[in-house]
Amino acid sequence: MTRNEKSEIISKLEAEFKENEAIIVCDYRGLSTKKLEALRDAARVLNVKVQIVKNTLANIALNNVEKSGMVLKDTNIFIWGDQLSATKVAAKFEETNSELFKIKTAHIDGEVASVEKVKALSKMPSRDELLAMLLQVWNAPIQNFTIGLNALKEKKEKSKDTIAVINLEGVIDVKNPNKNITYENVCEKLEELKEIKNLKGLVLRINSPGGSALVSEKIYKKLKKLTVPIYVSMGDVCASGGYYIATTGKKLFANNFTLTGSIGVVMMYPEVAGTMKKLDVNLEGFGKGAGFDMLNPFEKLGEDSKEKLIHNMNEVYSEFKEHVMVARGMNDEELEKIAQGRVWLGSEAKNINLVDEIGTLEDCIKSMANDLKLDKYKVQIVELTQTLKETLSDIKMPFVSEKIREKVEFLQGNINQVLYYESDIEL
Repeated sequence: MTRNEKSEIISKLEAEFKENEAIIVCDYRGLSTKKLEALRDAARVLNVKVQIVKNTLANIALNNVEKSGMVLKDTNIFIWGDQLSATKVAAKFEETNSELFKIKTAHIDGEVASVEKVKALSKMPSRDELLAMLLQVWNAPIQNFTIGLNALKEKKEKSKDTIAVINLEGVIDVKNPNKNITYENVCEKLEELKEIKNLKGLVLRINSPGGSALVSEKIYKKLKKLTVPIYVSMGDVCASGGYYIATTGKKLFANNFTLTGSIGVVMMYPEVAGTMKKLDVNLEGFGKGAGFDMLNPFEKLGEDSKEKLIHNMNEVYSEFKEHVMVARGMNDEELEKIAQGRVWLGSEAKNINLVDEIGTLEDCIKSMANDLKLDKYKVQIVELTQTLKETLSDIKMPFVSEKIREKVEFLQGNINQVLYYESDIEL
């Protein structure tokens, strides 16, 4: 092989390795040509690449894209693509050809990964499988939640000590208390706790993609005043403002497919000056003092006002992070690596210390009872509302940019993009 040929191969490998988050190295020496073609066919279906590469060339390419660290020995075949697809191809093929094909090492999501991690990731549901699961859950009537808790309630009916459950379902907003989470309806439910005798603890069942920063902070402060311990059970989504509220919990539970995190702030400002100009509509406004333009969507926002809004947004973000750092025992550097609006599955969130346990609502209640050493207890349901899917369909966005609109529509279409809205801007 000439020097130019080697350079060309390295260049192509660099492009492939840089673009893909998972690179898996396998021993294939026992495979026939027919078996190799079967592996390539299986990979092609999932848009995964398979190629035999010399270790020297692979090492150069990996080092050049800062994905070094894997020990490459003997003859290897390389499999790369997105995490789930690549790991599924490798693990499934090894399962059916265990004597001839072995996973040796991998580089996944910026670090060297063990064989165990590859196999663990391969067992996670694909995007399509996950969406199907979410659809099944989101389409389920809230009565299922009711039935499950009522059974638990009846089981513990004769006991004296009580664990209360408050269900917080929907978008966090300043209006529509029947469909959304508002400060007023949370306060109303917390007032009911005063009527519960022998109340030992509170479980918050949170199913929310977030919403108003102001309302999230007000609810957070209200919950922090409670004298009983708070545990949190996350539903399908507990992200952004939902997670903000969840930081009041002493122990956080999620299921494997909960979408959580989204520790970040998005601010939206409606501005229709260009539209009015196109319509040849002339509007004049009068005001006194700085910042008047922030109240007028028919005028372009001035630089001073932009800086003020950005400053406010950064303040909200800092406060959000501060709550998380205190609750989860992290420093700013550790949190910043997993914050910045990133969304995580529950199984991932546990690994990065955003949640404590993987489990159901019942697991959360039982854990609280065990921690409080309650031999006999009853469960009292304080709130039940509609499904998350129903509340998401109520989000209206008449003056939102197309980019932001698409992200919200992703969420409405059961894709894991979650937004966090700043406080007082009406959509």
